[in-house]
Amino acid sequence: SAYPAIAAALDALPQDAACTVVLEVADASVHPPVRALAHMNLVWVHRDETRSHGGGLVDVVAAADVPGLRDGDAPDGLRVFVHGNAEMIKEMRRLLIVEKSVARAHASISGYWRPGHDEDAWQSSKREFVQQMEQEQDRA
Repeated sequence: SAYPAIAAALDALPQDAACTVVLEVADASVHPPVRALAHMNLVWVHRDETRSHGGGLVDVVAAADVPGLRDGDAPDGLRVFVHGNAEMIKEMRRLLIVEKSVARAHASISGYWRPGHDEDAWQSSKREFVQQMEQEQDRA
Protein backbone atom coordinates (compact mmCIF):
# COMPACT_ATOMS: atom_id res chain seq x y z
CA SER A 1 0.00 0.00 0.00
CA ALA A 2 2.93 2.35 0.56
CA TYR A 3 4.74 1.56 -2.70
CA PRO A 4 3.75 4.82 -4.50
CA ALA A 5 5.04 6.94 -1.60
CA ILE A 6 8.25 4.93 -1.37
CA ALA A 7 8.80 5.17 -5.14
CA ALA A 8 8.29 8.96 -4.96
CA ALA A 9 10.77 9.23 -2.08
CA LEU A 10 13.37 7.27 -4.06
CA ASP A 11 12.76 9.48 -7.11
CA ALA A 12 13.53 12.52 -4.95
CA LEU A 13 16.94 11.19 -3.86
CA PRO A 14 20.09 12.07 -5.75
CA GLN A 15 21.60 9.17 -7.74
CA ASP A 16 24.59 8.98 -5.36
CA ALA A 17 22.50 8.83 -2.16
CA ALA A 18 23.25 5.95 0.18
CA CYS A 19 20.13 4.17 1.34
CA THR A 20 18.68 0.90 2.51
CA VAL A 21 15.24 0.07 1.14
CA VAL A 22 13.18 -2.68 2.72
CA LEU A 23 9.99 -3.55 0.86
CA GLU A 24 7.38 -6.10 1.86
CA VAL A 25 5.41 -7.88 -0.84
CA ALA A 26 3.11 -10.89 -0.92
CA ASP A 27 5.73 -13.28 -2.30
CA ALA A 28 8.82 -13.50 -4.52
CA SER A 29 6.71 -13.25 -7.69
CA VAL A 30 5.61 -9.71 -6.81
CA HIS A 31 8.57 -7.33 -7.03
CA PRO A 32 7.45 -3.97 -8.43
CA PRO A 33 10.06 -1.90 -10.25
CA VAL A 34 12.26 0.17 -7.95
CA ARG A 35 14.59 2.96 -9.03
CA ALA A 36 18.14 1.71 -8.54
CA LEU A 37 20.59 4.06 -6.86
CA ALA A 38 24.36 3.71 -6.91
CA HIS A 39 24.60 3.05 -3.15
CA MET A 40 21.29 1.32 -2.44
CA ASN A 41 20.81 -1.86 -0.47
CA LEU A 42 17.44 -3.31 -1.53
CA VAL A 43 15.89 -5.98 0.70
CA TRP A 44 12.67 -7.80 -0.15
CA VAL A 45 10.52 -9.24 2.63
CA HIS A 46 8.05 -11.87 1.43
CA ARG A 47 4.87 -11.99 3.47
CA ASP A 48 4.25 -15.64 2.57
CA GLU A 49 7.44 -16.43 4.52
CA THR A 50 6.69 -14.23 7.55
CA ARG A 51 2.92 -14.80 7.82
CA SER A 52 2.24 -11.22 8.94
CA HIS A 53 1.85 -7.73 7.56
CA GLY A 54 4.98 -5.89 8.61
CA GLY A 55 6.44 -8.26 11.18
CA GLY A 56 9.22 -9.28 8.82
CA LEU A 57 10.00 -5.63 8.11
CA VAL A 58 10.59 -4.90 11.78
CA ASP A 59 12.88 -7.94 12.09
CA VAL A 60 14.92 -6.91 9.02
CA VAL A 61 15.32 -3.32 10.18
CA ALA A 62 16.24 -4.44 13.71
CA ALA A 63 19.00 -6.64 12.28
CA ALA A 64 20.12 -4.23 9.53
CA ASP A 65 23.76 -3.24 9.43
CA VAL A 66 23.06 0.47 8.92
CA PRO A 67 25.70 2.79 10.42
CA GLY A 68 24.28 4.38 13.54
CA LEU A 69 21.32 2.04 13.78
CA ARG A 70 23.37 -0.96 14.81
CA ASP A 71 24.67 0.82 17.92
CA GLY A 72 21.51 2.76 18.83
CA ASP A 73 23.03 6.18 18.19
CA ALA A 74 21.50 7.39 14.93
CA PRO A 75 23.65 10.00 13.16
CA ASP A 76 22.14 13.42 12.39
CA GLY A 77 22.18 12.74 8.64
CA LEU A 78 20.09 9.58 8.94
CA ARG A 79 16.52 9.88 7.70
CA VAL A 80 13.86 7.17 7.85
CA PHE A 81 10.72 6.79 5.77
CA VAL A 82 8.38 4.05 6.96
CA HIS A 83 4.80 3.61 5.76
CA GLY A 84 2.43 0.64 5.92
CA ASN A 85 0.29 -1.37 8.34
CA ALA A 86 -0.42 0.60 11.54
CA GLU A 87 0.52 -2.30 13.81
CA MET A 88 3.93 -2.56 12.10
CA ILE A 89 4.30 1.21 12.34
CA LYS A 90 3.83 1.05 16.09
CA GLU A 91 6.64 -1.51 16.43
CA MET A 92 8.87 0.29 13.93
CA ARG A 93 8.49 3.67 15.67
CA ARG A 94 9.46 2.07 18.98
CA LEU A 95 12.45 0.39 17.36
CA LEU A 96 13.71 3.43 15.49
CA ILE A 97 12.85 6.29 17.83
CA VAL A 98 13.13 4.68 21.26
CA GLU A 99 15.71 1.93 20.77
CA LYS A 100 17.80 3.34 17.90
CA SER A 101 17.53 7.04 18.86
CA VAL A 102 16.37 8.35 15.48
CA ALA A 103 15.16 11.93 15.99
CA ARG A 104 11.41 12.25 15.42
CA ALA A 105 12.10 15.19 13.12
CA HIS A 106 14.17 12.85 10.91
CA ALA A 107 11.45 10.21 10.61
CA SER A 108 8.42 10.00 8.36
CA ILE A 109 6.49 7.12 9.85
CA SER A 110 2.81 6.68 9.03
CA GLY A 111 0.20 3.97 9.16
CA TYR A 112 -1.58 3.67 5.82
CA TRP A 113 -4.10 1.11 7.01
CA ARG A 114 -5.04 -0.99 10.02
CA PRO A 115 -6.32 -4.57 10.04
CA GLY A 116 -10.01 -4.78 10.87
CA HIS A 117 -10.70 -1.16 9.85
CA ASP A 118 -12.08 0.16 6.60
CA GLU A 119 -10.70 3.48 5.34
CA ASP A 120 -13.30 5.61 7.14
CA ALA A 121 -12.85 3.79 10.46
CA TRP A 122 -9.06 3.99 10.23
CA GLN A 123 -9.00 7.70 9.36
CA SER A 124 -11.44 8.54 12.17
CA SER A 125 -9.33 6.64 14.73
CA LYS A 126 -5.83 7.43 13.39
CA ARG A 127 -5.22 10.57 15.48
CA GLU A 128 -6.07 8.74 18.71
CA PHE A 129 -3.93 5.75 17.64
CA VAL A 130 -0.93 8.02 17.00
CA GLN A 131 -1.39 9.92 20.28
CA GLN A 132 -1.52 6.68 22.25
CA MET A 133 1.54 5.33 20.41
CA GLU A 134 3.51 8.52 21.14
CA GLN A 135 2.52 8.44 24.83
CA GLU A 136 3.70 4.83 25.09
CA GLN A 137 7.01 5.78 23.46
CA ASP A 138 7.46 8.79 25.73
CA ARG A 139 7.11 6.48 28.75
CA ALA A 140 9.69 4.05 27.33
